Amino acid sequence: MPHSFNKIWIHAIWATKERIPLINVSVEQKVYKYISEEHRGQGCPV
Repeated sequence: MPHSFNKIWIHAIWATKERIPLINVSVEQKVYKYISEEHRGQGCPV
C-alpha cells in the first residue's frame, strides 16, 4: 500500500493592534527567544 507524505508550511506573523510600538528594545529579544523556544518545543522549525 503506498504511503503519502505531506508537509505544511506556516508563516506566522504577530503584530500589535494597529501596529502600535508596544514592545520596546529592552524586551524585544526576550519576546523573540520565548516565541522561538515555544515553537521548537512543539517540533516546529524556526
